Amino acid sequence: MSVTMDMCVADASKLSRKAETFSHHTYVSSEKQLMVLDIQGVEYTFCDPEIATSEVVDNADNSIFFCCGNLSSEAIEKFKEETTGSVIYLD
Repeated sequence: MSVTMDMCVADASKLSRKAETFSHHTYVSSEKQLMVLDIQGVEYTFCDPEIATSEVVDNADNSIFFCCGNLSSEAIEKFKEETTGSVIYLD
């Protein structure tokens, strides 16, 4: 899945579904504050993630979370739109 939330694999392979599931898990576990996206790799070795946050700026000190390449809330919204039904939801 790219930083623009486009699937890099044409079909919904088991590995791509696991990457989507991990992204979903990070979103739920962080109480919808962040999501690990742009997961790349070869077979079971994933690397080079991006971290999207629901807010771009920390209200406490006006610092920017992570970096602008992470697309923040836009990437989270696109993930939610694009992956409905394809994520392996965790109980």
